[in-house]
Amino acid sequence: MLLVKNIYILFLFFYGFKYIEITNISEGLNINSSKLVVVHNSIDIHKYYSAFSGGSLVKINEMIIFLEKEKASSVVNAYKGALLMKKASLIDIPAKKLKLFKGGRLLLESEIKNNPQNIEYRFLRLSIQEHAPKFLKYNKTILYDKNLVVKGYKKINKVLQKIIKEYSKSSGILKEYELIS
Repeated sequence: MLLVKNIYILFLFFYGFKYIEITNISEGLNINSSKLVVVHNSIDIHKYYSAFSGGSLVKINEMIIFLEKEKASSVVNAYKGALLMKKASLIDIPAKKLKLFKGGRLLLESEIKNNPQNIEYRFLRLSIQEHAPKFLKYNKTILYDKNLVVKGYKKINKVLQKIIKEYSKSSGILKEYELIS
């Protein structure tokens, strides 16, 4: 009998693809969740959110460069827009901060306008709005976005649910208990 050690299966999953490693076929199925990677196009969602949620300008720049090499798409534009706004918060030159923020805002807002029910884009905007300086007045839709994220939470993929849930633990706007109810 042919012993197959590892098989990789590609599944279409919600917004992108899910890779699942299935091991030891001869001994029954064993799905190794530590190998689970969800991607949009070829964007690893874990790497994206690691760069987005961290405070490393280097990681953000690396992810922006990666996104610029990707084929243009809604998710690439939304991700890049959110990263540009996040990057603005990490640099020191005021004029450059404002230019980056405005450019990122245009990208993200355009994708939200074209995809108004996309929970992930609303979550990205909510997290940017929550941390944006008040003088930018980029907080007008924060409660609306929060309500859409809460209402759509159970409909999104588990990986994104985990990311949103983790964010809610330190958020002043989005609370973990709201996601469960």
